[in-house]
Amino acid sequence: MLQINKRGIIRFILAIAVASIIFTFNTMIVNAKDYSVESAEFDIAIGHTGVAKITETWTLDFNGSYSRFYKEFNFKNISELEETEVILLDLKINGKTVTEADSYDRVDYTYSIDTTSLGKQINLYYNVKDDKVVYEITYELLDAVKKVNKDGVDEALFCYRLIGDNFEKKIDKVVINIETVGNKDELE
Repeated sequence: MLQINKRGIIRFILAIAVASIIFTFNTMIVNAKDYSVESAEFDIAIGHTGVAKITETWTLDFNGSYSRFYKEFNFKNISELEETEVILLDLKINGKTVTEADSYDRVDYTYSIDTTSLGKQINLYYNVKDDKVVYEITYELLDAVKKVNKDGVDEALFCYRLIGDNFEKKIDKVVINIETVGNKDELE
């Protein structure tokens, strides 16, 4: 007749439970994936023709493997900018120029543009794992500055969402520099 050792069964069950907990914890640590936004800097030069030249510099610190960073150009709900056109001027990742992708593969130092329900989205591709990356996007917004008349006084209106309203990450440091460029008489 088979005799069952209760103490042995309890030890065996406890050993399995402890091994399962350790395996699950190690898997969670190995698969942990997140990123933080150290800084976002926006340099805006507004010209006399209503064009705004904007350079965005995003510094991200990645924990885990990533291959894409994207920027949305969303003019919905900003009636003053509904007809604004975006012209990409320069794209860089860690100081290296980015070129347009010729496939759907996420090749380092390439970009693609998608049309979404909110507007345009630019995707910058770079495979990174546990490292810091600096993304730089330079573009122009045509007709970004609008002339409005408020109480009989002409004013210039620049209204643009630099950070998307659905952006959920905390940004440690945000810097916005705005300057006017061109002849002062042309700006008035």
